[in-house]
Amino acid sequence: MDSANKIWAVAQEEEYRCWKMIEPEMRNEIYWDLKRKFWRLVFEKLDITELISSIPAVSGRKKIVILDLGCGPSGALIELPFYICSIVRERCEYIGLDPLMDKYLEISTKLRKLPVRWVKGCAERLGDYVNKVHLLLSFNAIDHTYDIQRVIRQICNNLSQGGIAIVSSNCHTSRLTAYLMVSSEASFVSFY
Repeated sequence: MDSANKIWAVAQEEEYRCWKMIEPEMRNEIYWDLKRKFWRLVFEKLDITELISSIPAVSGRKKIVILDLGCGPSGALIELPFYICSIVRERCEYIGLDPLMDKYLEISTKLRKLPVRWVKGCAERLGDYVNKVHLLLSFNAIDHTYDIQRVIRQICNNLSQGGIAIVSSNCHTSRLTAYLMVSSEASFVSFY
């Protein structure tokens, strides 16, 4: 194992250790209420309903794939399936991808009750887990990856035509969140 891989492995162990420390809090419904409220605020700030409506697959009859990349145990998918309108919700496949997903499912059995397919995997191999994604969310996770350039290529290669990727990182100054929006159709990057 090379030194960069060792560093990444240690970082993953530390990430799990941090979540394990707050496991008792995660047993309290107040924790989940606060997390869901936080995600609703993020969705409102992003105008997520409007963004989803702008994806070409939404106006058709296709299945809509929504992926939370590096979802952790309390990411966007704990609320998004309940936030979007029921007409769209029923056509969505929700996928949460994280290298520690198996451990998160042990920490919080509540996740198993959600309409989400939880996948243990790395962002660098995104194409191994999904074919095309209509909406990709990644909040404060991309900076935890082993090879960020490969992850960005995977995101671009696995977005459906007209798909949207919203990626945030911890290196920002916005009070709520800063995000990077990439559209596969228009080939543009916007910073908000």
